[in-house]
Amino acid sequence: MGMSRQTIFFLACAFALSAIIPGSAGYITGRLAVLERIAEDLRVREAILQARERAVPDRKAILDRDADRRAALERDTSTRTVAGHADACPHRARPHKGRKPNSRKIIPPAALAPARARE
Repeated sequence: MGMSRQTIFFLACAFALSAIIPGSAGYITGRLAVLERIAEDLRVREAILQARERAVPDRKAILDRDADRRAALERDTSTRTVAGHADACPHRARPHKGRKPNSRKIIPPAALAPARARE
């Protein structure tokens, strides 16, 4: 069989292109599908974020509400004082300055048991 070099080259190129073109088309189609899915996810997340932003009241209203709650709490706690509370709880008598290293007290297991079990 006497084929010329030009014919052999043409057949080899046709064979290579018959594998490369469908493979490239499949790869590009897959990448485009991923990009479309990512774009759809982004649109969904943006819609959720916009809905949350619309649901949250403005910052000034939140700060005003928090200030009102703090004022009401201060009024509540200032009228409710228990006699001897500061004596019973030494931590309330002094201001909190942060935890000092190794300042934890060791509590014996008997102190952790319920009061009825110790009697």
